[in-house]
Order: sequence, then structure tokens, then C-alpha cells
Amino acid sequence: DDTTVIVSPMEDSPAGRAGLLPGDRILRINGKTTEHLSLTAVGDMRKGTVGEKTTLTILRPSAPGASDGNVFEKTLTREVIQLHSVKDPHLLPASIAGGDKVGYLRIEEFGENTPAEFNRALDGLEKQGLQALVIDLRNNGGGLVDAAVEVAGQFVPANTVIVSLKGRSADQDQAFRAKGGRQRGDYPVALLINGYSASAAEIMAGA
Repeated sequence: DDTTVIVSPMEDSPAGRAGLLPGDRILRINGKTTEHLSLTAVGDMRKGTVGEKTTLTILRPSAPGASDGNVFEKTLTREVIQLHSVKDPHLLPASIAGGDKVGYLRIEEFGENTPAEFNRALDGLEKQGLQALVIDLRNNGGGLVDAAVEVAGQFVPANTVIVSLKGRSADQDQAFRAKGGRQRGDYPVALLINGYSASAAEIMAGA
């Protein structure tokens, strides 16, 4: 509806620390409207020198998809954002998992370093005696398909089709397959998704 909607604020960023949420709409940046602007133009308005401040006027809808709600401003200080896509690996406490050792980790997005970060996190959990795993893909807007294929490929047999593309002609068809095949133990894996899980996150969940 000609507004810019926040899909997934990075938690280790000015926006994440300011409490901006998925579904929030950016109405103005430093008093200038974002209506009818492209995402590229809105992105350019947000960028600037490290240490400078920028003020966002936000509409937080009263319900998902609603056009009304609470309008407020947040002033953020621009900074260089260090991206780490795999977050919070740990064993769930006994109050949740009972006597089982259930691991949890969250993938915020799929980037070049995601498979390596995922491997390090899961290696650490397996060394702690992991018996089951929860992978949280909520609010993961996607990223690199190859990264999602590489992560998903650790849980399925080699050469399994993770996702395929079908074009208008046969020469446009393409299949992304698990290269190394199953590298992880045969323990239960649960994936969490929501309405903001998209693109590469949906590919991994589907696989």
C-alpha cells in the first residue's frame, strides 16, 4: 500500500535496540515522507555518516495488516552493523525440555557466512550431548539460496533436491541438491516459522 514495512529488524542494530518490530511501517525519515518511494530510495534516506542521528516516524498497526494504529518517532544513531546470522545457540532449560537435551538456535538471515556459523553453533551443541534440535526461522526474510541449501543439506541424504526452479522452457529448469548429504545425527529437528519467514527461510523449512 505504498508504505515501507519492516520485515525483520536486526537485533544487534540501532533499529533492533530501539524496539522496532516486524510489521512496523516507516512513514517518514527526518520528516520526509516515504510514500510512493522505492525501497532503494528509502534505503538511501536512512544511510549516512556513522554517529549521525536519524529520526523515523513509525506506524505500528493495531492488528496485522491494519492501516490504523499507534504513530510514534524513534531517533537512531547510525553505526556500522556487524552481521552475524546464527544467534543464541543453547540447550533449553529442564523447565522446558524436561530430561531431554534439546538444542535451540536461531538463523536471522542466510548470508555467505551462515553455513560456517551454523556448523560452529551446532558442533558446540552436539558436544553437549544434543538429543533434539529447534531451528528458529521466525522473522528470517531469506538471503542466499545457496546458504540455505547448504544448511538444509546437512539433514537429508546426499543428492536430495532441496528446491527446484521450473522455467518456461526446459533449459531454464534448475535443481539445487544436497551436496555432502546427511552429516548430522538422526535426532528430531523442529523448525519455527511465521508470516515473516520468507525466501531462503521458506526453502529450508520446506526441505
